[in-house]
Amino acid sequence: MRQKYPKFTPCVRKCCLNEEDMCLGCFRLLEEILAWHHADEDQKQVIIAAALQRKAAYHAGVLSAK
Repeated sequence: MRQKYPKFTPCVRKCCLNEEDMCLGCFRLLEEILAWHHADEDQKQVIIAAALQRKAAYHAGVLSAK
């Protein structure tokens, strides 16, 4: 069962894209940021879950800021 996240944008207003077009503020990919306003609730949940995984990997040193 998929965990539900609050209905808001995950943007934290610290936008800075790395070389892979991942925002180092919210950890969404550029394509996910652009798709956000057209995404349905299920798609938003998938985007948020993926961003949280990228955030955890970044803080664990698996992903770089480049």
